[in-house]
Amino acid sequence: MYKVCVIVINDKGYTGEEEDISGKLVEDYFKKNKFNIAVYSIIPEKKEIINRVLIKCCDEYEVDLIITLGNISIANEVSRDITDKSDLQKCNFEYGDEGSDYFDFRGNTVILNCPYEINPSDIPLEIIERVLKKL
Repeated sequence: MYKVCVIVINDKGYTGEEEDISGKLVEDYFKKNKFNIAVYSIIPEKKEIINRVLIKCCDEYEVDLIITLGNISIANEVSRDITDKSDLQKCNFEYGDEGSDYFDFRGNTVILNCPYEINPSDIPLEIIERVLKKL
């Protein structure tokens, strides 16, 4: 069973001004597909906090997959910052276009940044599972 972190990046969700619906739907989707949710968290849209949370999920919790929902431009920037260039080369070499279109990597953790309003069925679960099996 793969370990997953679901990280919602949303200032209003973090302060309680908005209820998080998408994050809970994604969490339920992964549970139904036999993934173990290691962390579900709502965090503010601050690069340094996103950076710290992603690194903690990768390096301390050693999760297989991180799904971020929310401010995709900040999430993409931070995940690229914490991704080792050799991991990106591994992605391109081993997974070809399939991996490089979707994922960032840090060690053995796959990072997928999604818009907040994503329908869980649009998450490329088949591709995620194929990539995770190769790690």
